[in-house]
Formats: sequence, structure tokens, C-alpha cells
Amino acid sequence: MKLRRVFSLLLIAILISGCTRSSAAKNNPDITGRAETDANPGTLNQEPVQSGPAWPALALLKTGANPLWFEFAEKPCQIASPSDASLADFAPWPLAYHSAGILANGGNLVFAINRGGFLVLKPGPEPGAAVMHYAAEPDSWDEFSVAAVFTYENCPAVLLCRDDFFTAPAVLPPEHPVMSLNEFFPIPEWISVPCMEYLHQKEGWEVNYLRKGPDNNWYYRYYQTGYSTPGIEYYRTKNLSQPGEKISQGEFRNASSPQTPENAGQFPSLALLAAVVNEMSPEINGHPVFRMISEDPSKSGDFSFSSDGEINLLFGFHRDIITFAILPDGRGIACRDGGVFIFTLPALPEHFCYTGAGLAGNVLAASWEEQNEFSIGAAGLMVINAETLGF
Repeated sequence: MKLRRVFSLLLIAILISGCTRSSAAKNNPDITGRAETDANPGTLNQEPVQSGPAWPALALLKTGANPLWFEFAEKPCQIASPSDASLADFAPWPLAYHSAGILANGGNLVFAINRGGFLVLKPGPEPGAAVMHYAAEPDSWDEFSVAAVFTYENCPAVLLCRDDFFTAPAVLPPEHPVMSLNEFFPIPEWISVPCMEYLHQKEGWEVNYLRKGPDNNWYYRYYQTGYSTPGIEYYRTKNLSQPGEKISQGEFRNASSPQTPENAGQFPSLALLAAVVNEMSPEINGHPVFRMISEDPSKSGDFSFSSDGEINLLFGFHRDIITFAILPDGRGIACRDGGVFIFTLPALPEHFCYTGAGLAGNVLAASWEEQNEFSIGAAGLMVINAETLGF
């Protein structure tokens, strides 16, 4: 185990030393410009970074009015724009690089990259700056799909599972299905989550689904991977550190509903944003559902003020006195100190969309991807100074 850990750390160091997929890095390996300079937009400062966490630091980002663009590959790589991303083959979402979820944790913004690792944006030493960290376990994480992104014992965590729908599993299941990011370790660690240790692995049982229900219970599913007629069991628990109780398929299905307006009251400005959303997008016939990110894990989740018609999904973020949400096309609405304003993220190419956003200090970061139904091509991250958007 120690030898494998040393090998992993060496491999991470090699990945950090250079990225062959980024044309911008190829043409300018010593990138020292700032994003706010019009002559060289979309650049970053690769000065040595001194920071507290043990995670490898890729760069110090100095943002301005021009966005910084990155694509997800073996590690995040800078590109000039999404149009310049590598021509990745479209792959089903369990197999493709993309942001599987975002967490706000300890003032940091944490992205869980499918088939990759944890990308962390930590507020930098000056306004408009952020330190980009990347914590990965190349010989483990990339063999699995991210089934859920959540907070466990105050640390970012992912539920990893083997996909056997689009491809036959090439590896054995891990002893424990969860990896956690701890600031004292440079790479994610496998951890045991008690509620997921019930059904025996030797019989093929694996947890491949986890989410918070509208009743604030956790709902999860056991699945027998590799069976022509797999068994499926559904469970529920109030606390991930305690054993769950077996439930019916119907109870499990109902847990996918958004939280009610009563629960949405913990975000006082959400009702105000919801009232404006349909004015922003009258061509969309649906009610707004806000997928919220908050420093308080109990306040994160999906929230809705109606159950009529199609769903109009927005990706939201809440911190202190500001709440905002974006549509997949980049149009956004924010509420700060009771005042509402509309903003727009940098434009994406056709068939690309935003899939989530949040703040690290006063730096706004948003994940994006190229979509073709259930498949994903290029995917990455956009970073910009939030003050230039009106925040």
C-alpha cells in the first residue's frame, strides 16, 4: 500500500510538471501574464504558490474582466477558449471527464471531476486571485465513475462506482466506495461510511447512488454489478454514520423530488429569484428548480416553488448576503442585500452549456461541457473576477 501511495505521488508530480493537451501551454510554457491585460487575455501566473493545504497547487490565478478557460483531462489544462479544447470523443457521462458536482467547503470551491480528482479553488492573497489545487489518485479514481458528490465529516467526498451499463468493469470494486479530501493529505483517501457497509461485497453488492431527499434523509441504492439479472435494494438513513433502513422502490423514487417551498425558506432571496426567472426565459415552458450550493451542507440540494409543467433547472450558489443562479446558457440572476441584478457569463460555442457555478472569494468559477444527449465531449472550467459581472 505504501509503495502504491509513493507511486501515486510521483505520478501526480509528473502530471503537474506539464500538460500536453493544452495548445496555449504548448505555445507559451512560461505563462506569466494576468487575465486583466487585454493584450494577453485568459492567462495565469505560475509563480510558486505557498498555501496551507497539502494538495498540489497548480497555479495562482489572477483574474480580471477576461475569463480564464481550462479543460479537464489528466489534469486541468489552460486553453484560449472552449472552441480550442481538445477534440474529445463523445462518451457517456459515466466515462467522460466533466464536473460531476460542486461543493463549498471552508471558503473553498471544490469541483469533483469524473475520472479525475478534486479541483479546488482557494481564495488568493489579493482581490481577484485564487489558488488552483488539484488532488488526484490516478491509479484509483480514474477507474470509477463519480455517482455522488457530498460532504462527510466536514470534508468533500465522492461516491465512486463501477459502470457496467456502457462498458464491462475492468477493475474490482474498492473495499470502501467513498473517497474524501482532507487538507492534511495531498491525495484523496478511501474512507468507510458506515451506512454503506451493510450488504456484502463478495455477493456483488455495490452502492451506486446517493442523494439527499426532500425530507432531509439520505437515500442510496445497492446494485449487483456484473449480474445478468442484478438485485437492487433501496435504503434510507438520517445520518450517513449510522446504518440505514430498507425501503420500497416507490419511497426511493419519491426522494428524487426537489425540496418544498417551506424548506426553500432558508434562502430568503430564492423566492425573489424564482419570480424573475420566467421573465428571463419566457421561451422555456417550465417552473424553476434551483440546484443550490451552500457552505452549510444541510442547505444544499434542489429547491422548487411549483410542481407544474417541465423543469427549468438553474444552478445556484449562496454565501452570506449574496445568492445567485445561472441557466445553462450562461444567463444569471443574483440577489445582494435585497437588490436584484442580471448578469451574463462569457458565451459558449453551440452545443456547449454551463453545469454549475460558485464563488471562491470574489472569483466566480463555472463548469462547462459539450453535450450530445447523454454523452459529453470537451469539458472544463471558466474563471472570472465576479466584480466585473456586477457582484
